Amino acid sequence: MVEPSIRRAEIERSLRKRPESLDAYDLYLRALPHTATQMPGPAAAAVELLERAVKLDPDYAPAHALLAWSHEWLFARGGSDEFHRAAGLDHLDEGRRETDEGLAAIVGIGLPAHGACRFQRSNGHAHRLRAHAFGAREHRDGRGAVALQTQQNGFLRIGEIPCIHLLPRAANELADRDPQFARELRALCDQAGAALVMDEVRAGFRMHDGGSWEPIGVAPDLSAWSKAIGNGYPIAAILGSAPLRDAASRIFVTGSFWFQAVPMAAAVATITAIREEDAVAAMQRTGTMLQEGIKRQADEAGVRIAMTGPPAMPNLRFPDDADLAKGKTFCGAVAEHGVIIHPRHNWFLSAAHTDHDIERALDATSTGFQAVRAQFGEG
Repeated sequence: MVEPSIRRAEIERSLRKRPESLDAYDLYLRALPHTATQMPGPAAAAVELLERAVKLDPDYAPAHALLAWSHEWLFARGGSDEFHRAAGLDHLDEGRRETDEGLAAIVGIGLPAHGACRFQRSNGHAHRLRAHAFGAREHRDGRGAVALQTQQNGFLRIGEIPCIHLLPRAANELADRDPQFARELRALCDQAGAALVMDEVRAGFRMHDGGSWEPIGVAPDLSAWSKAIGNGYPIAAILGSAPLRDAASRIFVTGSFWFQAVPMAAAVATITAIREEDAVAAMQRTGTMLQEGIKRQADEAGVRIAMTGPPAMPNLRFPDDADLAKGKTFCGAVAEHGVIIHPRHNWFLSAAHTDHDIERALDATSTGFQAVRAQFGEG
């Protein structure tokens, strides 16, 4: 409790100083409380303070690091403005250059700029990963083998990767993941001695009642679960393979609400119902009904669309709609008829959705296509 108490006292001291006498450390301390919620509004306030800090001290690595996170929250939760993604990477670079601890990257495939962390190798020497490994995309080299390509078009070498973190299917990608790529990625992790970490928070129990990649024979070393496992109750879980059990046992973490019985009981009941009621098959059926209905409506309206994603997590995009003008027009018209959908994110089917719910949704999407046609014409 000593370190948090000292930091709290330091923050209170900085708040009592006159603005013209604030140094970089004081500005950093003032920014810290604004980062606690990880939400875009407070993050913007943190950015203003931290930019002043690095202007006073361009080599102040902690301020650059906190700026990188603040821009990430502004990007991920504040409208996906590419400026914030780029700014976050810039500050990550600055912080990495100015720290002696070194940074290793968690390769995030199909993710925004997630995942910078300090990584200490077992021999005690920190490892500096020079290439960016953020927003890495699926790539095959000239021989057709899987490689990991960064946004700077650099390639990571085997042995440089502590882990690879990805979604079963990225939220905003128009193409589904290639099953062969998934299998080769598993082999690459095994070759590199890297952990394959799967984010099942969105997709868990929607495509399979085991892991999302179970149907293609690929199992992660770690997987993160939430949302569907509690059916609305606040609960999350991390699952891991046996080789990681010993390392996990040496980590101490706790939380104020971790021992609540009700969310745990809800999770047990939800997972049991998913399997006993064949919820995945139910979502597959209603999701297919929704996708096919939307494709038919688009054809009838003469409006081109890209309908992707598994039936339980469909994604609708309009080609040549970079600013989402068509998508927002479509979703606005649909909302006026009582159905809420997202212009760029996956939608999520529930086992509770009935055929009547899908029919009602299709009545609303029909008006959405009419609105797009009226405003933008055919195509």
